[in-house]
Amino acid sequence: MVPAGPSSLAAIDAAFESGHALPPSIVLVESTRDEQLYSALAKRVGCDDNVVFAGVGGTGSFREAVRTCRALYAKYGGRMASLRVGLIRDAGEDAAAAAQSARDALELLGLVTVMMGALAEAVPFSGGFYVVPEDGAGGVESLCWRSVETSANAAMTHQFIDRAASGREEPVERRHKRQVGAYVAAFAPRPDMSTAVAAAAGIWNFDSTPFDGLRRFLTALAQ
Repeated sequence: MVPAGPSSLAAIDAAFESGHALPPSIVLVESTRDEQLYSALAKRVGCDDNVVFAGVGGTGSFREAVRTCRALYAKYGGRMASLRVGLIRDAGEDAAAAAQSARDALELLGLVTVMMGALAEAVPFSGGFYVVPEDGAGGVESLCWRSVETSANAAMTHQFIDRAASGREEPVERRHKRQVGAYVAAFAPRPDMSTAVAAAAGIWNFDSTPFDGLRRFLTALAQ
């Protein structure tokens, strides 16, 4: 089987070429950072043996990445009955537009009735998408922050961020990135850790309510 965890579509192709079996799902994410973070989440959920994550190089590359997945099936279809493709992306400042772009990409596999967090099927393909967070603007940093925001450590981070902001308004995604950056700098094993590396170190509470939807989505993809 292709080694689980962070990878890339080129690495997955090379693994297939050398004889590895297909994992149940390929999950497309925005970046290498996201590969690392979602791999840590999948490990916590217990489905890391059944999904492989591939960073595509930004939200504008999802359609091309889905085409590559389709080409992988065409190349190795004799060794697999079907191919499941997941897509996880940040909401940014427009969650509705982010969801529509994910649907548009998955339509290239014939998945034309996909609802967020659910799986659709159009043999030989199946799959679905998830926009983070599911309830509005932001990104994966929003979930990370919400998973710890009631802790005493987060209260101290709040005080620091509030003083630094000096009443300025800023987009939700940018604010959450600053909050998790400050939290990591203060409380991670090393202050220079990225959000994703901090995830592997266990700093975010993957068992918390903000991650419920993603845990369900990854579990469904891995089955």
